[in-house]
Amino acid sequence: MAVTNQRNTSRPVIADPDRSTSSGKEILRKCSADSGGGDSDDECGSLNKNSGRSTQLKDVKFTRSISSFDKAPPKCENKEEHDVDAKAKAYLDKRVMTPTQEMFNAITMIPGMIYSIYFCWMVAGHQQGNIEWADVAQEKVDNGECFDSQAFPYVAALPPLAVAAGALGTLVHSSFSVLYHWKCATSIAPSKRIKHWSRRLDHASIHLASVGAAYATSGRTDYFLLNLAFNFDSALKQVEEKVQPRRNLTRIGMSIILYVLPTLIYGHYDIFTQFVVMFVVGGWLFVRYPFGGWSHGLFHVVITLLPHLVMTAGMQLESSQFQLTLAAKCAGMAPVDSI
Repeated sequence: MAVTNQRNTSRPVIADPDRSTSSGKEILRKCSADSGGGDSDDECGSLNKNSGRSTQLKDVKFTRSISSFDKAPPKCENKEEHDVDAKAKAYLDKRVMTPTQEMFNAITMIPGMIYSIYFCWMVAGHQQGNIEWADVAQEKVDNGECFDSQAFPYVAALPPLAVAAGALGTLVHSSFSVLYHWKCATSIAPSKRIKHWSRRLDHASIHLASVGAAYATSGRTDYFLLNLAFNFDSALKQVEEKVQPRRNLTRIGMSIILYVLPTLIYGHYDIFTQFVVMFVVGGWLFVRYPFGGWSHGLFHVVITLLPHLVMTAGMQLESSQFQLTLAAKCAGMAPVDSI
């Protein structure tokens, strides 16, 4: 029995796209020309059905492509920046206070301003200076260089430049601090405070006050310029878009060290010790917040001593002695050996 091996010689037919396109066009022309029935109706119905499906598929694809453009592209978030914002928000959330507490914060900055004016014009203007400058000061008095004003009858002479620098720094910072805390009490929402312009000015003015304090405690122009460069850069960082509380507080702490250090170098150990005690107590109130929302205002109360210490250090400088002696002469007070 012979077995016939039949080989399947059929091959897949590859459609010619040009031919299929041309045939489709012929049927389309035929359907548009004929309105009759027969075989042409079958062909036209099949064509309409297929073309309808393809049109629906195209519509779906087109709609999906359009909707993909409507969606916003995924954001490339910087994890570090996100963490910084979260830390800044957490830092501020711990320090949200009631309007009454914010008013207390603002009011507690005012005594330091008043005392700075009193010390600068009254104490420094009547403080006895070093006798070594008595003759030179007397010549100035004889030449009519004393301060004579009906508006300020108790001011005998201008205070030493170092004392004036310390007072000016206190006045500038306290003014911006009062503004910020008062706006917190009346108009700024807690969520908007961390980047508000008044808060940035409050913190930037701390560095301006530090520049004045550094000159008040050192009396040196070169040291003043060093502190000016550092604090100016630090003040600019306070107004950056991204708020970095830890970095900013670190720079404020460095500015404090820079103006306290000269009191230790010059041997003014009593003033240095008072600085240390004041900042330890104030730092405890500021960091730990032991009395809740009232802690910040109590911190202000403690650092009210700061202008006194800064300006007292300025009065003990050798560079301040001539102006103090002149003030004593103008006020009719005899100078003594030391202040």
